[in-house]
Amino acid sequence: SSGINAEWPLRPGVRDIMLQAYDAGMTQKNEYVFLIVPANYFPLFNWKGPIDDLYRDTTQKTGRDEDARKAFQSAFIVNADIETSLFSSFEKEVKKRARQAPFKYDFDESKRKVPLYAANYHDAVLLWAYAMEHHYDSNNNTIDVTKLYNKVYNASSFKGINPITGDIELDKYGDRINKFRFWHLD
Repeated sequence: SSGINAEWPLRPGVRDIMLQAYDAGMTQKNEYVFLIVPANYFPLFNWKGPIDDLYRDTTQKTGRDEDARKAFQSAFIVNADIETSLFSSFEKEVKKRARQAPFKYDFDESKRKVPLYAANYHDAVLLWAYAMEHHYDSNNNTIDVTKLYNKVYNASSFKGINPITGDIELDKYGDRINKFRFWHLD
């Protein structure tokens, strides 16, 4: 363990890697850009401090904060852009249900967070349910798959769906258009 506290949203070794890049001269001449994606696709809004403080070492006190700050100036941090209050509520519910049978898992005890992809799965099920509700023929116990696909693919909005990860938009291939935030530390 690198000693970064548990509240730090990036993988603990990221600061160490950035310092190694600094020591190798890879961050001073604007020749390299480091793309940082938080581990396991966790939303960065769990970070408690200003975004410009991500490089700080809060536990080891190595005295290299200034070097780390300079190193992080060559980094871009990429993270999902989602509605924080919806995800926070979802995360609380997942943790509550995970403690119950049959799972009996305690996120808090393991110090793990609910990954954002769990919310993406949740939204996918909502989208499927929306499409089924509109295209299931209960009289014949059938589904017109072509109509189902076209309904989802051509929808400009999905009324009645409250996605955890934000509004659902699809591209021309039917893939979800994700929204991201980029940060650069000055």
